[in-house]
Amino acid sequence: MQSILSIILVLLVCILSACSSKDPVTPSADKKEKVEVLTQKPENNQEEKDAISEEQPPANALPTKSSLFYKVTFKPEKPHIGDSVKIKVKKGDVDVDKNIISIIYEWRKNGEKLSENSDTLKITTDFKRGDKIEATINLEEEEKSSKSWFIKLTVVNAPPEIVSVSKVTRLNGTLTFQIKAKDPDGDELKYFLKSPAEGVSIDSATGQVSVTTSDGKIPSPIVIAVTDGNGSETVHTANVVSTKSEQ
Repeated sequence: MQSILSIILVLLVCILSACSSKDPVTPSADKKEKVEVLTQKPENNQEEKDAISEEQPPANALPTKSSLFYKVTFKPEKPHIGDSVKIKVKKGDVDVDKNIISIIYEWRKNGEKLSENSDTLKITTDFKRGDKIEATINLEEEEKSSKSWFIKLTVVNAPPEIVSVSKVTRLNGTLTFQIKAKDPDGDELKYFLKSPAEGVSIDSATGQVSVTTSDGKIPSPIVIAVTDGNGSETVHTANVVSTKSEQ
């Protein structure tokens, strides 16, 4: 009887062991679903990266029109009589000629429209110190969109201009020469020695320089300054060479 019971117990243990080995079927299915979710995530990331790459050109590619900005520059910023004001319009670092249908320049002096319609305005003697200059730049792109810029300038004081320097002459042991200058603004000019030396003098009104030395040595070079009384000064350096003839 006991042996029969032992056999029955062994059979029951075997049956229970077999049943427990078949339970992992359901978790196995769960694991498969998790694997599918994980493989789907990198696929989505790849699509997003490709979309970004399409919007960003390679490093060596030229910028697109939408990524470029216009820049307007002009020189000089403080013009005076005799200068030419030049305007440049660029798109990025490239001139706009190929991308623009038209560029219209309009210049005004003290509010009055001028006849000049190019990118350059010559500050002639018709202008005077203190005049206000305005420039309007209008351009139209191929896309039919328009842009405008407006700049303001003031004509400033012009420095004196050296016109001529005469030859050196000798008379009774005195050397003389004359420096002449003009002022674009019509200011009265004054001449003076920038580096005074013994025996050297200058007429402040005419610019005539006289050199008298007891030892025959000529101080050279002689530095002369011309001022217009409005803050501008022009300097000229003269190398004096004596002539043997006397007048």
